[in-house]
Amino acid sequence: MASVYGHGLVNLAATSSADSQGGLFFERDVMMVQPFAAHIPGSDLLNEGWYVWKDDGRWGDLADEPLNRRGWVLQERLLSPRTIHFTSSEVIWQCLEDLASESIPDQTELNSSQRLRVQPMEVGDYTDIRIAVARARHEGLSPQNEEEVYEKWMTVVSHFSNCRLTKETDKLVAIYGMVRQVEELTGDTCLAGLWRSHIPRHLVWAVNWGPSKDNATIRASLTPGTRPRPERWRAPSWSWASLDLPVGFKYHPEGTVCQAELVEGEVERTPNGAVLSAKLIIKAPLVAIRIETDSGGRVISGWRRGWVPSVGENASAVFYVQMDDMEGHNPIMGQACLILEDPNFAFFILLHPASEPSAGNSGDQAFRRVGALMM
Repeated sequence: MASVYGHGLVNLAATSSADSQGGLFFERDVMMVQPFAAHIPGSDLLNEGWYVWKDDGRWGDLADEPLNRRGWVLQERLLSPRTIHFTSSEVIWQCLEDLASESIPDQTELNSSQRLRVQPMEVGDYTDIRIAVARARHEGLSPQNEEEVYEKWMTVVSHFSNCRLTKETDKLVAIYGMVRQVEELTGDTCLAGLWRSHIPRHLVWAVNWGPSKDNATIRASLTPGTRPRPERWRAPSWSWASLDLPVGFKYHPEGTVCQAELVEGEVERTPNGAVLSAKLIIKAPLVAIRIETDSGGRVISGWRRGWVPSVGENASAVFYVQMDDMEGHNPIMGQACLILEDPNFAFFILLHPASEPSAGNSGDQAFRRVGALMM
């Protein structure tokens, strides 16, 4: 797939079609997308003439078009050198050098701090990883360029986790072309959707449950029969790919200190990118924790008081709890593994024992991840 889309001349995208029967073309009023020059004599502001078009945020809206909500399409768009989007309102062109449309044929000035032979068009969404990869290839893999690639990867994952897949087993297969591109560029290894060089930082992801206290936002978005986890094992619990829910990564401000250290990371996968097995060993502070429940005996994602008995009998703190499944049940007791600390917050992942400690070594124990905490 990476070869087909990566070496294609141009990708034609039926961007506004809901399915394969929709086609490229739509009934529309072409006058709505025709730009025109405005001249107002006597006006200091408009005397020289201004270029006027209907501004409706079409660049950002591309990500929410029907085609771009499909999981397999994500890397088609990321790998293609150039794409022509046929939307319900107009035709849009996008490549590494330009972003233009019928209404704005001469492009707009978008944010770009560096030049890639010509100025690349960064649009502020998940597709900007194309710019980051191209820049690293052209200028070399400097620390700054490499960091940009990994930063944009987190944006890709956040968008991809909101996309639909017909087969739940395709979760990691559907982005393997992009994974291979980053692996070849950096020499890094993708461990079930997380990058070895950036573990444990990439462990601090969380389900985007929405603002509602009872998680009504995410429940309403789940189609009937949708499960938080796939029927068959697809990825380890520490990977976002183990869930069929929207996820995001925690922002790490300047001054963030990593308290966890990668000891060992292994992955076995098929030629198409499906993960067969994965193992992660990290060294980090581990504390026992108990999370407050609601009146129904459930831990619903949101701000909750927690107790840390391993620190002191009455030691308590306020945690922002984000469970990986729909909700936890009383009692929520487990181990909280400290990953990151910044001047204002500490970030943990919530673990439950998956095995008994090995004989003679109480610290050698397997865990499964069940949520994320921010203290």
